[in-house]
Amino acid sequence: MHELLASDATDSPPPTEAAWAELIASRDDARRLRDLARDAVAAARQAREALEARAARYAVLVDQRDTVRTELDRLDHLASVLRGDRFVEFVANDLLSELAHTATEHLRALTDARYALALDTDGAFLVRDHDAGGAVRPVHTLSGGEAFLTSLALALALSTQVQARGVQPLEFFFLDEGFGTLDPEALDRVMTAVENLRDGHRIIGLISHVPAVRERVPSQVRVYPAGTRGKGSTVETLIAG
Repeated sequence: MHELLASDATDSPPPTEAAWAELIASRDDARRLRDLARDAVAAARQAREALEARAARYAVLVDQRDTVRTELDRLDHLASVLRGDRFVEFVANDLLSELAHTATEHLRALTDARYALALDTDGAFLVRDHDAGGAVRPVHTLSGGEAFLTSLALALALSTQVQARGVQPLEFFFLDEGFGTLDPEALDRVMTAVENLRDGHRIIGLISHVPAVRERVPSQVRVYPAGTRGKGSTVETLIAG
């Protein structure tokens, strides 16, 4: 058995020179392809790293662009606001918005949460009626009592703003006649709101002929008209003890 195998191996003819040369050439081609593949992989990795670096740089530039664009938009808006009388209008609209917001808080308390104040595009006051599904309508459509409550809410809000912003405290606050247009329930809400304004730093004066108002005011100055015999008007002061 061993002799037969040795005989078979010894009997195999050696490769010819042409075959050997072909094998060598195939090996060299494979090595070249391998080297080309390695170079291609290295080049691809470099390209990927370059793209990743550019992508990171692009993201940074996009953030910078957005920041600069936002700042430019703000500067453009500021430039437009400062042009002509626009700045005065801008400040006035901002103050009106704040006034409407504060007045709405008073008006909700005075109207049992029925009405709220809003502003149109021209800065005019509107009334939002929650009993009518939140419909907005002009203030001149209000009844006399409702109009008085709205004016009172605005006066209270304006008083609060002046008190908060003034260098000197607002020591006097007067409300003129208008209480006669209110029903007893609305009058009670108005008087409660006025009483809540007393903070020890302001004097609130009410000018009214309504007896129910006088009953709620502890200190009074009563003015009596001139008599029929030529006697002039008289003043009586009532100070709460």
